[in-house]
Amino acid sequence: MSVNMIKWWLTLIFITIISVGFISAAPMIKSGKVSLIEPAKTVKLNSVLTVVETDDTFYLKRPIQITADKNENIYILEMDRLLKFNRDGILKKNLVTRGAGPGEVTQMSRVQVMDDTIIIHNNSPAKIIRIDKEGKLLNEFRLKQQWYMLFKHYHNGAYYFIKSMNSDAGKQAGIIFNDYDLITVGEKGENRKKIGSFPVKTMLYRFNPGWAAASIAPFITCVKDGRYM
Repeated sequence: MSVNMIKWWLTLIFITIISVGFISAAPMIKSGKVSLIEPAKTVKLNSVLTVVETDDTFYLKRPIQITADKNENIYILEMDRLLKFNRDGILKKNLVTRGAGPGEVTQMSRVQVMDDTIIIHNNSPAKIIRIDKEGKLLNEFRLKQQWYMLFKHYHNGAYYFIKSMNSDAGKQAGIIFNDYDLITVGEKGENRKKIGSFPVKTMLYRFNPGWAAASIAPFITCVKDGRYM
């Protein structure tokens, strides 16, 4: 990575732990045009911690998820790295190793930090990895599903995934409703079960020789008191 690129990331990327509230503005589509609904209330955010790259310790490549544990350790997920910082924003270590062996990763998509363990979903090869808070491998298993299944969370003995079905992919470019399946997988990758299917408004792009789709309204799930939200 060039010096200019590093400086660019230094300027652009920062992590803020929010002490109160958030600012929101929801998009609305009218007659093919996108407009913004003005928020009814604006809340000021107070920055309490910033993690910044330094030339002699680490640099961020492309963070895709940020989370924390009950001890206020911070975890930054990239495709092939899981960086752990303490509560003061000091880098402790990279918890994973790139490779195709047991416990190694090549293309991670999401992690879930629990009390004593961290669950990692690796896309290719598709597998679930469990490590401790210091990066020691506890166990792993391969998934029979393909890489395009996205891990959402683990709850009560089941791993929850969403899968885009591309139900309207044969139609012309424009706004479509694309079905997303909510799927559970057992502790060792067995007992795959479809919970339901949900239409998600999606923009379909056509180009020669293929197509691409991008969700307009992201499909977000969680489990609360045994119910799916």
